[in-house]
Amino acid sequence: MKLNRTLRDCVYGMAVGDALGVPFEFKPRGSFECTDMVGGGSHNQLAGTWSDDTSMALALCDSYRELGRVDCDDILRRFRAWINDGAYTADGVAFDYGNATRKALATGRGGAGEWDKGNGSLMRCLPMAFMDCTSAEVRAVSAITHATDACMDACEKMIRYAVRLMREGTPAGESAGEPGGSSGYVWDTYNAAIWCLEHTESYRECVLAAVNLGDDTDTTACVAGGLAGILYGREAIRACSNSGVAAGWDSDGAPHDLRAGLLSGGASCGVQSPCAFNGVSATRKLSACRFFPHCSVPLSCRFVFDFLSKRWVTFPRVALC
Repeated sequence: MKLNRTLRDCVYGMAVGDALGVPFEFKPRGSFECTDMVGGGSHNQLAGTWSDDTSMALALCDSYRELGRVDCDDILRRFRAWINDGAYTADGVAFDYGNATRKALATGRGGAGEWDKGNGSLMRCLPMAFMDCTSAEVRAVSAITHATDACMDACEKMIRYAVRLMREGTPAGESAGEPGGSSGYVWDTYNAAIWCLEHTESYRECVLAAVNLGDDTDTTACVAGGLAGILYGREAIRACSNSGVAAGWDSDGAPHDLRAGLLSGGASCGVQSPCAFNGVSATRKLSACRFFPHCSVPLSCRFVFDFLSKRWVTFPRVALC
């Protein structure tokens, strides 16, 4: 059964999963239990605050929204705006980024050494399933910060998995048995995220399972949440607001009393557009939606979504909302 999903389903899923995992990052499996959205913890952030995973995904989306194509120089510029100026963050402060990402953005060269096999490009790549892009472009976007074959292969494979998920409406069945590692190693994150999707039956179950694997909790839950957003849709994420998982996110799926303004609104325009990825195509309904600056943010919270008022438009090739 083909899924008519939009980027919004995916990015909401990523952001909520990311924020759910932020307080528990670095904690070993079995040393804690995550049951809902909380604050404090490893990074002492307010409940609902997403990290570098979602911020970099938003920067990637914003580049494609403006240019209508994959442009690595422009994406690099936006990544630097994130790490240096707090663009695309919840409150103007970039946090929780790795040394490989920091070094790559400073030098303009992605790491390609034996030890440069972290998950820093995999964590942000899922929106490319909604872009008209080639496998070479997926690999090039990974290489902005992570240029090893392991990282580029994982990103390419993840986009194929997501496109197939939308086309067939069911997980591919790649995982079996017990979950493996959930560290910052790129293939640990790939395998853990897919294990969570394939061994749970709802968005809520998926992201909670991802966080409770421990270690790199925000990234595992971000990737798993993006996949689960594609599978179950934004309505499933909204339903979590009544159960605590998406606490602080309003009934339309946007954060209200914590940090505001992800994606909101949007009536379907009814246009169908194929997304091709090296011969694998999926058709999804395009939507018109917008960022919006209306929210009730505590005065103690700063947010600098300088793109909040921008309208996400439908491009000839792909809808970014």
